[in-house]
Amino acid sequence: MSLVAVLIVALSASFAGGFTNVSLAGSDLVLAATPSKTDGKAAGDKLPALIKAAQSEGMLNLVWGENTFRGLPGVRELVAGMNKQYGTSVIANWTPGPSQPQMAARIAQEFAAGVPAASDVYIGGSESYIATLASPLMVLEQVEWLSYFPQIDPTAVQLKGAAIEISGRFPGIVYNTKLISKNDAPKSLKDLLNPKLKSKVSTQPYVAYFDILSGPGQWGPERTADYV
Repeated sequence: MSLVAVLIVALSASFAGGFTNVSLAGSDLVLAATPSKTDGKAAGDKLPALIKAAQSEGMLNLVWGENTFRGLPGVRELVAGMNKQYGTSVIANWTPGPSQPQMAARIAQEFAAGVPAASDVYIGGSESYIATLASPLMVLEQVEWLSYFPQIDPTAVQLKGAAIEISGRFPGIVYNTKLISKNDAPKSLKDLLNPKLKSKVSTQPYVAYFDILSGPGQWGPERTADYV
């Protein structure tokens, strides 16, 4: 497990709350960018020891899309904030990556092949993306976050420490009042099937939330497929 990754994820979680999951890939589960010299154990449950061990690593490898955390500018701000907060001098290598589901698939493949993860941190905007890394095998590193960072909201810790929620989303339907009257404005997904709206609706996988709707607690896969 990259101990530097623990620090930067904790920093993100300390100042936010919600539903975007940030997870770690760890050497204890084969899937780390570089095995920690301390094996993740020397730090114990005390933050100073963890900071010292992370500083000895000195490097963080990150791969995610340019629209996540604003790409390189966002990475620079995160790392600078981490170094300021914890007194470290860590350097980050950020590589523009594929979409979140594609990255999840890549990490799972790396885990299966027994090779280091391309990224020390995985960011997924959907529970379904994270689920592919937690079942049938737990690919992500599980961390006892509260033993290091008691300021983190316990409800933000997911999958027994494998993920932390750092932001929230409120889905809705936005419409152009110049093209659609108030009376015809859609108020539900069912309303979007109104023939009057044909050729006037546009969406894409990341904002349609079909992945969430197809889950067991929502519509389920069959109903979602019929709708699409």
